[in-house]
Amino acid sequence: MSKLAMVESDWEHLYTQFKHATEDRVLCLMHKQTKKFVYYDMKLNRLLTKQEALLYRPDVTGLHCVYR
Repeated sequence: MSKLAMVESDWEHLYTQFKHATEDRVLCLMHKQTKKFVYYDMKLNRLLTKQEALLYRPDVTGLHCVYR
């Protein structure tokens, strides 16, 4: 998460999504002050657009959910 490392404390991890076939992880993060959502692809090491993030499915097992 090098692109977010400098401001990591400003972001809260909401949940993890997975790509259908490859199980690649995408993190959904929310900025603590602005409440803006971003999607970060762990394998590609880059932020995704909302349209790209729609290609991923949420983790429904509850193993990776960190909703509070």
